[in-house]
Amino acid sequence: MFKYLTKENVSSLIGKTIKFYSPQYEANFSIEGVAKLEEVDLEKHHPLSVLAISGEGDLLKYAFIYDGYFALGDSDRFISFEIVEA
Repeated sequence: MFKYLTKENVSSLIGKTIKFYSPQYEANFSIEGVAKLEEVDLEKHHPLSVLAISGEGDLLKYAFIYDGYFALGDSDRFISFEIVEA
């Protein structure tokens, strides 16, 4: 089951592999991929350090926080995820 990636839950995902999805506007393709979350620094504009595994996993490193949620692209394009491998 997919959940939103938030400031509150992101630290518990360090070292885990996640499948993620970020819907985009109709003119663009939605972003999805698999990546291992390596580091989190909530003080940075792009706080995630990841190891891309498949799909567009490398784009997760460009995620930013908006209103407590992680987003890609525009601020209302929230990222949802599920853990693939702990």
